[in-house]
Amino acid sequence: MMKQWQLSTAVLTALMLVMISVHAADTPMLGITRISDPPPPIDGSLDRLSTVPNILRWERREDIVFGPARWTGKQDLSGRLFLGWDPNFLYVAALVTDDRIVQPYYGGEIWRGDHLEVFLDVPRQPAGDRDQTRVIQIALSPGNFTAGKALISPEAYMFSPKVMALPTARIAAARTSDGYRVEAALPWSVLGLEGVEEGLALGIDVTVSDADQPTDSAQESMASLVTGRWTLRSPDRMREAALADANGKIDRSKIRSGFAVVQSGVRIEMEQSVTVPIKLETPMVVKELIVKPRMVHKQIAGGNHCLKIEFNGTPLELDRVRNRLKRFGMGNNEVTSHTTRGWFVFYAPDYTPAPPYTTYAVQGVEQFALRFDVSDLWKPAGGNEVTLAHTFRGLKFPLIVELGVSSQRSAKLVPPQLRPAPTGEIPTIAPHGAAKPNYRMTVLEGGAIRVQLGDRQWVVTSKFSTLAPGWAPFADAASGAWRTLKRSPDGVTAVSDDFRVERSVERREDHVVVVDRIVNTGEEDLPVMIRHQLALGDGVKEIRIVGKPIGKMLHTETNNGAHPASLALYEKSGIALLNEDDVMRAQSRNFRHDDVIGIENSRLVVRKGTSLQIEFSIYPLEDPDPFVFINRVRHNWDVNFTIPGSFAFLKQRKPVTTMDDEQLLALLNGKSAATICSFMGNYKGLWAHGKAYKYIDHSKEDNLFNRVKRLKADTQTMYYFHCYISVHEDDPKLYADDALRRPDGSPGDYNNAKFPIFIPREGSPFATLQDELIDLRFDKLNLDGIYWDEIAYSAHKYDYSDHWDGYSAIINLKTHRIARKISNVTLATLSWRKKAVARIFRRGSLIGNGAPQTRTFTQLHFPRFLETGSITHLYSGQLYTPIALGDHLTERTPVDCYRNMVRGLDYGALYYWYFDQIVATEPTLTSVMFPITPIELGHGYIIGKERILTNTSGLFGWGDNSEFEVAVFDQRGKRTDTIDVPRRMIEGKSFAEVRIAEGYAVALIRK
Repeated sequence: MMKQWQLSTAVLTALMLVMISVHAADTPMLGITRISDPPPPIDGSLDRLSTVPNILRWERREDIVFGPARWTGKQDLSGRLFLGWDPNFLYVAALVTDDRIVQPYYGGEIWRGDHLEVFLDVPRQPAGDRDQTRVIQIALSPGNFTAGKALISPEAYMFSPKVMALPTARIAAARTSDGYRVEAALPWSVLGLEGVEEGLALGIDVTVSDADQPTDSAQESMASLVTGRWTLRSPDRMREAALADANGKIDRSKIRSGFAVVQSGVRIEMEQSVTVPIKLETPMVVKELIVKPRMVHKQIAGGNHCLKIEFNGTPLELDRVRNRLKRFGMGNNEVTSHTTRGWFVFYAPDYTPAPPYTTYAVQGVEQFALRFDVSDLWKPAGGNEVTLAHTFRGLKFPLIVELGVSSQRSAKLVPPQLRPAPTGEIPTIAPHGAAKPNYRMTVLEGGAIRVQLGDRQWVVTSKFSTLAPGWAPFADAASGAWRTLKRSPDGVTAVSDDFRVERSVERREDHVVVVDRIVNTGEEDLPVMIRHQLALGDGVKEIRIVGKPIGKMLHTETNNGAHPASLALYEKSGIALLNEDDVMRAQSRNFRHDDVIGIENSRLVVRKGTSLQIEFSIYPLEDPDPFVFINRVRHNWDVNFTIPGSFAFLKQRKPVTTMDDEQLLALLNGKSAATICSFMGNYKGLWAHGKAYKYIDHSKEDNLFNRVKRLKADTQTMYYFHCYISVHEDDPKLYADDALRRPDGSPGDYNNAKFPIFIPREGSPFATLQDELIDLRFDKLNLDGIYWDEIAYSAHKYDYSDHWDGYSAIINLKTHRIARKISNVTLATLSWRKKAVARIFRRGSLIGNGAPQTRTFTQLHFPRFLETGSITHLYSGQLYTPIALGDHLTERTPVDCYRNMVRGLDYGALYYWYFDQIVATEPTLTSVMFPITPIELGHGYIIGKERILTNTSGLFGWGDNSEFEVAVFDQRGKRTDTIDVPRRMIEGKSFAEVRIAEGYAVALIRK
């Protein structure tokens, strides 16, 4: 039986005597990306996991550590690996190239066929003292992708430290044209861990194996993340890794060197000093001394500078400390770490950090531990000692101190280097107005579309799968794959044996609209795979797929209907392909494959006797700025509507329940909360999702709403709503037909079987329940509106039950036939959700989570924010309401929140308050952020009709002679009058001359 390690931060430091050192620059520690909500669906799509920033590859001959003589190249075996984590699972996903998939085995024989294996040393054992028997080995089989009785399903199987199947692991796979995709969620509990946190260090290797013989197969070659001689389950032959943040970045301050306790409970009275000898049971070279002081007090409070520390006669001051700067944040205040009286020590009954909503919560540092570099002071022969002095006169509270040592130094905190305000020329920034790029468009002989801009031209080709199996293209020249093809200046009509495509092409001032009407002329439901693409040519400077820059990645594909674009930028121009209609936005994937970018849909079905109209646009750009593209789409999609006011979550719990009216009013004003939203009550220990909401006490929330209205009458009240999860114990039976199903037929859930997911299709019992729950909220509560969480889908984009949405299927990539009809959740629920929005609007207002995934919902104008567990999620909001919801994973103080407001402006985004435990009593940037009707977004700013918000310097204006008021906020979010922002007149137009240092923000409020 594996030992269950409980990994709270405090226990982790006590657990590991020596943690992994920071690696040399040539062997960087691998950051495993935190996957923020919603969790990945684990359906073989890789839609979520393939977007992680830290991608690993198997592609070189030296990666082949077994059977290199049998490896014939990348087409034989290669791939990309994607790793992620959340508090419930370690995620492992791969896109594997394999020219012959052979996996007839299951269970303990998986290793004989095509598969992956995951090797883990977690938590990472100390170097030089690693036990091979603790290494975890788990095989991941993609199955054999065969139908009927011959089917071998995807499977996870453990070989070490136990040999057993892993029924609680989640795994799915999908066939690709040149291999397969596989993704798995491995529960931390299976790995022997609980309560994992960012900063956990581990060793990892993931191998991919190839077996090409269809009968009596065996492992022929294997690629590893670590080159060199292969040794099975060697804890020293692994990549060093750590659980990183949602951007894949490792916070070195969270990777602690071990805390080997050498003395605890050292008591020092006022004006006394104590000398403690350092004696170790096991010899070690000590590089770091850890001192954990507190002043004895019945509750956590502030502190005093009252502790002096010497090590072997040398005072330990700021020059030696690793985890402190001169000052650190405590609540809304700054505290000096060290003075002539000594180190700042907190009052506390134990070493539990202050709750984040209190004034004693600290920012960015360990609250109690002080870590000192003593590598040059340590005496290997012995005689080491620490002297501790309580220096405060008249202070009757004694000090309690724990002492520890480590053989590794912690990462040293360094002050951030912030950019100063510019003194020279600054850019002029004002709305650009209507765009009229001077481009030409031609429909070519074969149905492709040529776009010319300046000295560049691109040819956008399309191809459609046929049942032959084969492909019928719209190319430069006519293709024999069509029975007939007729071209006109504004379109083409092409006929195949299975269907007809009627293409219309319209040149508009700033983009080309392409509409393809696909007519099913056969006797059966017709699968049609589609690909629109263009060759990049030379001189590409940047590629963005679904809004995100992909750097040097040559292969990537993902689905995001909120920003469904493939964009290429050059020195002086750019080009983009953009999905427009509901089906393509919800289903298709944007991609880059080597020297082409485009849009592909491998899941589309046109029903028997019907036609389906799909649409995409081509945007030629005369300015290689992604915001030029963004602003043109925003204008054409008509999404520049007014966002009325600030928003904050507020719950009837601490700290609100401990506040008097004056304190609560200060909180409402501090967050400038035009709208407050409470989330659900509790049903039998769970959030009361779905039908459970009927059976909870609603009075707490109503008391909160009534109190807020009494204190601030114009505050709007909202209540949480989620249309997919329902936790009542009768739901699985009562709504069995509405349950979402995974590819293997098991019920879908939100990372935990306690939170099952159902599909509210129009007319279904579950949809009827959701209608009742909307009305019940308005009936029971003093409510002005609804906050709707995860509107488009929750956790799973596809449902593999017997229901069909009429559009979606798994299509066999070899035969081009329908393998299985499925439902895209966004499309399957579209009609009901649209009616539910109208139902809410009849009684109040609406705010949602997640940008629209369809044209239909883009045209329904109400604010929708993006969660910012990863700040790059804001790319998804740039084509609708660009609003960042505060990051509950990292924000603990108002200063944290303000800094995220400033970061959000890098994406042209606004900000809503999230974490209800944060007490903000002094208005900051959100007090001058709303209302705003966006005109134009840019890097570091947003121009609205009512105001301009910026975190960057420039001459800002509206292109007229408007007067304006100025509000400037410093690097801690406090309004300041120390920065002058003069009004300048240039050619009869007024501009604000903004010159600010990094971390500042300015609001220009139009009069």
